[in-house]
Amino acid sequence: MATDVNLTLTVSYLTMPLFTVMYFDPMFTFISCIVAAISQLIGIVLRAEQGVEMFWPDITPMYYIITNGSGVVLEYIFITALLTFSSKTARNYMYSVFLRNQKLAQVQKQILYGLADIIESSDTTTGQHGKRTTEVVTLINKYLLEHNIYTDECSVDDMNLISMAAPLHDIGKIKVPEHILLKPGRLSPEEFEEIKKHPVEGSKIILQTLLKVEDPRFVQIAHEMTLYHHEKWNGTGYPDGLKEKQIPISARIMAIADVFDALCSARPYKEKFSFEQAMDILKDLSGKHFDPELVNAMFSMQDKLRKLYFENA
Repeated sequence: MATDVNLTLTVSYLTMPLFTVMYFDPMFTFISCIVAAISQLIGIVLRAEQGVEMFWPDITPMYYIITNGSGVVLEYIFITALLTFSSKTARNYMYSVFLRNQKLAQVQKQILYGLADIIESSDTTTGQHGKRTTEVVTLINKYLLEHNIYTDECSVDDMNLISMAAPLHDIGKIKVPEHILLKPGRLSPEEFEEIKKHPVEGSKIILQTLLKVEDPRFVQIAHEMTLYHHEKWNGTGYPDGLKEKQIPISARIMAIADVFDALCSARPYKEKFSFEQAMDILKDLSGKHFDPELVNAMFSMQDKLRKLYFENA
């Protein structure tokens, strides 16, 4: 009976140290073990007289305290060493996994930028379009998160994936004939129809090449962004004529970043617009081509956008 009482006490006091192992903090575990040991020793002292009367009438309370207390000390020396070692080992393993994931993320990022370079090499008129639009997309994402806008549609993780997927939005252009991509003048209606195929072609490439090697959520976001970044808020875009929030948030963000970069960049067939002209065009197209909330975000970030396109140019 006495053994059962002591065992129950030990298990009760060990509960907290055992749970601390899940926090992967050896110092936290060590301190928890010390606190549990001291608490149990205090419990032994407080229960000594009652315990002796009920279970061990032949011994003194002091003898009970010394024998049980020394046993608790020895138990906790072993338990503290074991749990601290377990916590440290788990922490080291988690850290190694974290570093490995960081390296994988860097590799993925380099692969995506490599694909963007391939895309741009087939369309020399766009220069660093993929990298610049990615920066604009990232700025928009940060603004939306900071101001709690569209967080019902998009989590923090999704925002990060949108930024990662941004360089791929024009990957379908590798299927468009070069003479159309590189044409210095206005496109004919037939040529424009060829250009309009690139969102569908790009979405096919993403599903065919990334589905088995990338995170399914990333593939979904990249697919939606690529397929729908030429849809317009009023439903007059392509390929499916989606409107308003039928258009995925990733594509709505990409759409405004894509057009803004085109306005602020020189092409063989046009000069670049001034920053003020580009912002005026966005304002005119708010609620027509673009999500009004995203246009407001662009105006709130004017200083950052000006620095990106005109001060760093």
